Amino acid sequence: MASFFDEKEREENNVTKSFNEFRNQVLGKGYNIDGAYGNQCWDGYAKYCQYLGYPYANCTTSGYVKDIWNNRKTNGMLKNFVEVEIMQPGDIAVFKEVKGWTPLSHIAIFVKDLGNGYGLFLGQNQGGANGNFNEVKFPYSATFATAFRPKMFANSSETVLNKIPNDFIKESATFYCNVDKINIRLAPSLKGQLTGDWYENGMTVKYDGYVKREGYVWISWVSSKTKNRHWMAVGELNKNGYNTKPYGTFK
Repeated sequence: MASFFDEKEREENNVTKSFNEFRNQVLGKGYNIDGAYGNQCWDGYAKYCQYLGYPYANCTTSGYVKDIWNNRKTNGMLKNFVEVEIMQPGDIAVFKEVKGWTPLSHIAIFVKDLGNGYGLFLGQNQGGANGNFNEVKFPYSATFATAFRPKMFANSSETVLNKIPNDFIKESATFYCNVDKINIRLAPSLKGQLTGDWYENGMTVKYDGYVKREGYVWISWVSSKTKNRHWMAVGELNKNGYNTKPYGTFK
């Protein structure tokens, strides 16, 4: 996938590279950080924390990793991680007790979206030989409501995003603007670099998909003139994630 980076986008790319470096270091290997019960999923999480230079939390209530999420407000997790609802590579996900998937709870690191409600996760004790690190498909429905993003990664923001992100939802449709002006940006963010162009009342654009970020719906298309991917906010989301204040109509 081609990307056109400015300084901030290069910073985001370095975030992914850092996670990929960890991934390449541990895949197929096993770590028993606490010296008990072999290569457990908690040990994989602890190994990642060591790589990041962060202290790790322990399972102090039930003895299972669900404690890391349940006790997040008191166990120190929020000192070095921020809670997010949409994951990016390198975020830590904690899984609930779900029969057929994670019956004793589980913890792993998000790698990428696989579509249809599933993601690929890097972790230990999830089917690899001797409990070693491997990558497994899990349903998002098995995760707790939020994941943990390392703070060193959380402040990076894309001002240019000329690629399809993991949270992109494909949709081929036309947007009909009915407000005075909407700026066109190079990333789906209020910090996204402005193109200098905009859409006005009565103008239309064909788009190929959208994302939901920062409380807005952002449609996207590839400019026939510049060949760059463009982004535009077309409505405001309510607390349930629905576009209740659209800036036009969709057909």
